[in-house]
Amino acid sequence: MSILVGYETFAGRICELADGTVVAPGDVAAVLDRAVIERAVFESAARVTEISHQRLFTGALRRAIELRDRTCTHAFCSVEADRCDVDHRVPAREGGPTTQANGRLLCPFHNHLRQKRPDLDDVP
Repeated sequence: MSILVGYETFAGRICELADGTVVAPGDVAAVLDRAVIERAVFESAARVTEISHQRLFTGALRRAIELRDRTCTHAFCSVEADRCDVDHRVPAREGGPTTQANGRLLCPFHNHLRQKRPDLDDVP
């Protein structure tokens, strides 16, 4: 379970599950003794995170993109983050960097479709 919290949470107003469900902070507190706590800080949606010259989105970079996107970013698709690939918006073979700004979640179907038919790429 991923629980996303923002500034409002620190003020005691709102917690949100990764699927968008809103829960009360008191409900979250009940499971904290069994939880693995992970912190990810986003400055903005367009923040670029350079990760050397690696080709794949792994580790903290992958997790940051999962937390940001939550589901496949293809229009009308809602496959959850843990079942998605992280795709380069500008392909690595064309010089696209492996960064947060250049990464997005695509389910395996839409990622494969994009590789076969880039002209059909309607992903925002």
